[in-house]
Amino acid sequence: MIDSEDWKKNYSEQAHLIAFGKDKPASWDRIDYAMLMVDKRTNAPGGYITCREFDHETVYWQFGGAMPGTKGTLWSLACFDAALDWARRAYRRITFVVENTNFAMLKLAMKRGFQIVGVRNFHGAVLLEHMKEFA
Repeated sequence: MIDSEDWKKNYSEQAHLIAFGKDKPASWDRIDYAMLMVDKRTNAPGGYITCREFDHETVYWQFGGAMPGTKGTLWSLACFDAALDWARRAYRRITFVVENTNFAMLKLAMKRGFQIVGVRNFHGAVLLEHMKEFA
């Protein structure tokens, strides 16, 4: 876990640039903390997720992505599943949005039991809002 100020100051912009090849100002982050998944064998980052707590039962994953060399691999899936397992123990529900053209992530979310509960527009992109309630 990385607190929000440390994330904004030291990681936010670089993590997004590395994962997506796009600039994202750190000022866009409205988070409580970030998770950085690291391969313990190589110490290489596998992915990240920024998190905002809506209330004591609900967490919103604001931004996140897999790092180069991880995308499309089993390690990428393991990172997502580890974050999901952690969220299951800490919260009752989780939400996030996915761009409607990100078929790999849409497929992954549906396979993990997320439901599409809304649509948003952001900087010309259509985002599908996903939610998962834990039992």
